[in-house]
Amino acid sequence: MKIVTNSTNPSTGPTIYAMISNYFWSRIFVFGVTGNAKAASLVAMSCAAFTAITWVLESKNDYETWVASRRDRERNIPEILLPKTIFDWSEFNRTEDKN
Repeated sequence: MKIVTNSTNPSTGPTIYAMISNYFWSRIFVFGVTGNAKAASLVAMSCAAFTAITWVLESKNDYETWVASRRDRERNIPEILLPKTIFDWSEFNRTEDKN
């Protein structure tokens, strides 16, 4: 699964940021509501795992959309007519072609 391991992956930074922020916010919320530190930690870890899985799947789908529109980009079709992607995968694709 190269989409997770490549250092030029544009979704790596936002994924890590989302995992960390969701961990802390869910831990603060659950601890504030229940007062139980163990439950807060357990819920926070599961939220971080869910966030990571969700972001990786979304990145994979975004990359597949970008690759599917490659032929249209080569034909110089205007950007407004191409499917929108969250990230710019052009640098990621160059490193994939080298390997």
